[in-house]
Amino acid sequence: MINKFGLKDKVIFTGYLNKEKTQEFLLASDILIQPRKYSNEGASASLATTLFSGKPIIASDIGGFSEYIINGITGILIKNNMKEYEEAINMLYKDTKKRE
Repeated sequence: MINKFGLKDKVIFTGYLNKEKTQEFLLASDILIQPRKYSNEGASASLATTLFSGKPIIASDIGGFSEYIINGITGILIKNNMKEYEEAINMLYKDTKKRE
């Protein structure tokens, strides 16, 4: 899909990263997308790092995320479906283009 949509220069598959490298990549990213499937998963260190950096977050409205993200202010909480992820990503992309 990366090649099909011409995203080879925009998406990085890193494999396993240690804590320091993970933080480095998070801070270099434009947005954080954190899909969750199960409600028993708590918030992650990557969520805290991204909130601290002030970068936008798109996350499933499941489990602990709603305790940390204020929908529409510190991030976007969505139901766990691909259409809502697509809409949220496009909204952030269009907002970024308006600022350029």
